[in-house]
Amino acid sequence: MNLIDALKNTDINQIIAMLDPHVAIKVPNHPLSIDKTGVARLREAFFDTVDNVYAHHTTLIVEGKKDGTPCQAKLKTKGDRITAYYQETPLNPNRFAVELAFNGTLYEGFQRQPGKRTIQGELESALRGLFQQPIDIHPASRTDAGVHAAHHVFHMDAITPLAAEEIKSLLNRMLPEDINVLDVKRVPGVFHARYDATGKTYRYRLLHVDDPLRAHTTMRTKPIDTGKLRNILETYIGTHDLKN
Repeated sequence: MNLIDALKNTDINQIIAMLDPHVAIKVPNHPLSIDKTGVARLREAFFDTVDNVYAHHTTLIVEGKKDGTPCQAKLKTKGDRITAYYQETPLNPNRFAVELAFNGTLYEGFQRQPGKRTIQGELESALRGLFQQPIDIHPASRTDAGVHAAHHVFHMDAITPLAAEEIKSLLNRMLPEDINVLDVKRVPGVFHARYDATGKTYRYRLLHVDDPLRAHTTMRTKPIDTGKLRNILETYIGTHDLKN
């Protein structure tokens, strides 16, 4: 039996047999666990019935019921092994993923800070005006002061009759010109912009001449030996343990 069949059949014994030895498990009302206690909690919390199983980007989404309450789970896999399992009860149908671009020149970074102008502060102010209630956003990552983004993602929860395209249009009317919403989508309630990110690309622009038109999008430097720089950067290619 494969994993999807085991999920659809609520065959918890088969699912547990497919868990990676170091699987991360998060079930309702319990902390994250990577030991046998987590497996025991998974057995207890797993759905009574499964209604749907589908792929969402790099995760597998499971929807069903537990004690009559709609619930949802997210699985990450590697080969035929489950490496992460996150279950949420009750199901959250009000989550949106928002993709945006911004010029960070006039901001003290992304994260909200008391008394300072930030990207998050501007976004949450606009969302508060749009939905007439406080909205907390959760970004894929934070940026420092003066840093720009071409494709940045955050998620938020909002109960609204507005369609995703309407939210995008209204937000762009309310936000400053240096912040632009590129896309808004309804996503599974177990989606998390930070933990479901699959990669990030950073681009550093160095300029060897004075150019006021590019003063805020480049770093002014003396000429660089690009051959030597390339040799140094090759050291960083690959997978490394950077925990220290």
